[in-house]
Amino acid sequence: MECVACGGAAISERPERTAQGYRRFRCRDCGMQFNERTGGSLNRTQYPSDVIALVVFWRLRYKLSLRDLPEMFLLRGIEFTYEAVRDWEAKLTPSLIDNLRRRRAPRRLSIAGARALAVQLRAAVDTRHGALCAWVGRNRGCPLDLHALVPIPPAILRRGPDDPVSLAWLWEHWGTTWVLRHVRELPTRPGRRRGLARFRVEFYSADWTPWRALTAMRARWPSLRFEVWPDYASDPAPSDVLNG
Repeated sequence: MECVACGGAAISERPERTAQGYRRFRCRDCGMQFNERTGGSLNRTQYPSDVIALVVFWRLRYKLSLRDLPEMFLLRGIEFTYEAVRDWEAKLTPSLIDNLRRRRAPRRLSIAGARALAVQLRAAVDTRHGALCAWVGRNRGCPLDLHALVPIPPAILRRGPDDPVSLAWLWEHWGTTWVLRHVRELPTRPGRRRGLARFRVEFYSADWTPWRALTAMRARWPSLRFEVWPDYASDPAPSDVLNG
């Protein structure tokens, strides 16, 4: 490894890590401190490089829209905006194109090699999916997180969001097969009765209002009162306002 500033080889590794878990180093020649991502296109990004690379790969390989990817990863507990996807795509696409050009030479792969590669890819996908499932429900920035209120069983999470069994569970227990989008808390007025508090939140639901999740919440907290005001005219996606 060489120093990113002076190019020197007198590099020592520091004991602490970055917030994303990357190793940190110090050049003994110039005193420069850097980490594994310093000087790269993903330096100072909020998420790990493998997550960003997976987002860009799915964007290019499966031609997903900018808004599809945030919804897919939000179900796995990772929250980002479509503007971030556009920024990551602009940063990584040139390097991906260069790598593909260098690898244009045809390579033959035997049937046994293809099977071994498939096993390795499946193991990598399962490992990454398990790590993403571990993050589900940890987001405290969403004022109405259905998973925190009506948790999805781990066995369903491991199947993924597109599995028929997962879709059936979501429809049965949530009343919708997608997580809520654009959730934001609305200002409230003081209640008419003393000692009572109001909580208002607005959200977009992709296919239907989560009535079954609200029914489960009402059974769990019978002292709470829920009011839902659907709005189907202002946007192609159903919009709801929940008063609680």
